[in-house]
Amino acid sequence: MLLDIDRELAEVFVKKLQSLDDKGYFKSIINYNLAPLIYSTKPACLLSFTKYNRDLYSLWNKYLYVVNKRNIISFEIKRTKEAITVLFYNPARIKRIVKDRRNVKFLETLGYNSKADLLGYLHTLKKRFKGICPHEVAIFLGIPIDDVIGFIKNQGKGYSMCGYWKVYSNLKSAEDTFTNYDKARIKVLNKIVQDSEG
Repeated sequence: MLLDIDRELAEVFVKKLQSLDDKGYFKSIINYNLAPLIYSTKPACLLSFTKYNRDLYSLWNKYLYVVNKRNIISFEIKRTKEAITVLFYNPARIKRIVKDRRNVKFLETLGYNSKADLLGYLHTLKKRFKGICPHEVAIFLGIPIDDVIGFIKNQGKGYSMCGYWKVYSNLKSAEDTFTNYDKARIKVLNKIVQDSEG
């Protein structure tokens, strides 16, 4: 997602992607999509790897070690014949999020065990992911509980702003967060463009 990112830089990035070998392409896609996790405060990111276009499904199976070199852990949430959905997370940040008092209370209403460790929470999320994407995944991604509840109550309508998520409360905080996430992505875009020029 590009909110206020320079469109010219984004176009150069897309052209560079097309010229990369599979490993370079996969690494660039990962770095761009995980930029808010790597270079900002996001606790987790959720990515789906499909068999379409460059077959990210196969590239994930081949190059997943590229991700696991960082202070980021990958947890496969769902695998079908067509797509693999993976939660990438920073262990310290995601623990703080899922153990937040309000988040614990909310997750308990959905069947999560408040005494479980992080892995227990992730396995419960994985079970709940069997059908459709459950709303509570937003908690794991660092979306504020008031916005998660607002989204559920309003069925995704009536929001104040839409960026990395639909905002129902604390607009200023969300704007600041979106700006930080964009800055992280710009950093990655610049690095990829510069690396491929050198």
